[in-house]
Amino acid sequence: MRLLIVLAFLLIASPLAARPLELGLSLWSHHTNPDGCFDKVPGLVRCQDDTPGLYARSVRDGFDPVAGYYKNSVGRPTWYAGAVFTPWERDRIAFEVAVAAATGYPAADVVPLVMPALRVELGRGWATTAGVLPRIGDANPTWVIHFTLSKRFSIDH
Repeated sequence: MRLLIVLAFLLIASPLAARPLELGLSLWSHHTNPDGCFDKVPGLVRCQDDTPGLYARSVRDGFDPVAGYYKNSVGRPTWYAGAVFTPWERDRIAFEVAVAAATGYPAADVVPLVMPALRVELGRGWATTAGVLPRIGDANPTWVIHFTLSKRFSIDH
């Protein structure tokens, strides 16, 4: 599975995509129930807010393939691949929904992720995003607010 995600990441980042490329940093997450992770991983006391990572997104017209890596809330590496949908955009603000398959969580080898987000363009290709991962019973025992910073690049042939 990791190999497929790495291949998807390389395809998205490839100049063959002939679309603007967005490279982003996963910066930080806030957990509304930081004690919600302790029973998922032996020895873990609280959900970890330090969730650094990298991603690449091939910018298309409202349906953008995305793949990346981050250290998740239970301290494990997560590789993911999916798509970002942009159903609403106005001026410098956009509402987006990311849907992906992700590894590294105790619930299963591969878990689905759905994250609605608000994106704010900062200028010169830079943007920041705040997304929300909802609480889903034992699979995700806490609401998570996640923050990213990204830069878009044009790919000219």
